[in-house]
Parts: sequence; structure tokens; C-alpha cells
Amino acid sequence: AAHHAEPGCPWYRLPARSAERKAELLARNGGYVYPGGYLEILARYLARPKEHPRHPSAGAAAQAATFVPTTRVVTPGAPVQPVPLRGENRG
Repeated sequence: AAHHAEPGCPWYRLPARSAERKAELLARNGGYVYPGGYLEILARYLARPKEHPRHPSAGAAAQAATFVPTTRVVTPGAPVQPVPLRGENRG
């Protein structure tokens, strides 16, 4: 939260700035804090997702049914053609 509040603050000053602004930062982020820091986050979410993001216009089942992964091999020096997005004219 301190980094996002002060993106220009050098990393080595962030702990002190976080401590100075603790009450303000907690109020701004709704009390969202992990007392154990990154180790706590790692222990909790190493083997399971923290959140399940969903597109606003589709449920998870609809997204899974329509997602088509694509792979392109690009040869160095060869011209790269754009891949048409779903619904674009492919002709």
C-alpha cells in the first residue's frame, strides 16, 4: 500500500514510510494486511489461488468453454502477421 501511495519512494525507505503512515494506509485499503508479510502469503496461497478472477460479462463456465489457446512460432527475420481477434473478419 505504501508503494502504491508513494510510487516514487525508494524501496529502502518504504518500511519507514509504511510505519509512519500505517493508520492512513490501513484506512485507505480497508484494513487489508498480512502480519506475516510475504512468507504468510506464500504459505497460504502457494498451492491454491487467492482469488478467482472472472470476466464481468461471462461466468467461469462460459469462459472455459470459449477460451482457445493459440501458439505462434515466429522465425527471426520473417514478417509477423497479426492474429485476428475473435469476431474479426478473417477473410
